[in-house]
Amino acid sequence: RYLLNDACVISDKPLVFGAIYKFQGQVSVFNYNNGPTYRCAFPIAPKKDAVPNCSEIGVLGVLPGIIGSLQANEVLKIILEIGKVLSGRLLCFDALTNETTEVSIKKSETEYHKILASKNNFHNQGFENSCENYSGVSIKDILNKDNIQFVDVREPCEQPKLEGVSVARIPLGELKNYLDKISTTKEKAVFCQTGVRSIKAISILKENNFLNCYRIKESASEINKYIKENNKKR
Repeated sequence: RYLLNDACVISDKPLVFGAIYKFQGQVSVFNYNNGPTYRCAFPIAPKKDAVPNCSEIGVLGVLPGIIGSLQANEVLKIILEIGKVLSGRLLCFDALTNETTEVSIKKSETEYHKILASKNNFHNQGFENSCENYSGVSIKDILNKDNIQFVDVREPCEQPKLEGVSVARIPLGELKNYLDKISTTKEKAVFCQTGVRSIKAISILKENNFLNCYRIKESASEINKYIKENNKKR
């Protein structure tokens, strides 16, 4: 939760928070329009194993659905820009009494600036641009090239399957064991569902001296859609 909070502050995105415990739940929206963050509400992280999880302590079966619906409601209000978002307020729900109470949360400049300091350190250490070491290309620019090998590093069950092009399907976790399926002469266009695994795959390929490896910028769904449209035009 603290990591999610800090990532939202760094990327300037709101965090729609929900928590459940036995018969009680909490909902709030952190970092909304520069408002209070999770660390403002809970500045001190609990020690390891200090808070039992649901499998240990149990939780009323309907409670996750109730709290999840309240979270979804906050998401819709943020997107549609309507109503009063739960920023600066922690909504507490008791399933045994159906009572709701609100706790006011004030923004702690100390906690907020700690995260901003971490953000600056994050950038200064060069992590922000670490992905730039892996060249990204668009499917539109490479689809009709002759000297390209498409490499799908998703799991076999993931959809959609690319149709209309030859694809080497090797899940990321098995890539090191099937490097013999990777061409040493062709350019390698690697893709996955969102781009994270393709970056890791390219790192593995480069460690094993494969040259001309590229990450396709689009998702698998976008790639498949473009291929189908391109084939229709022919």
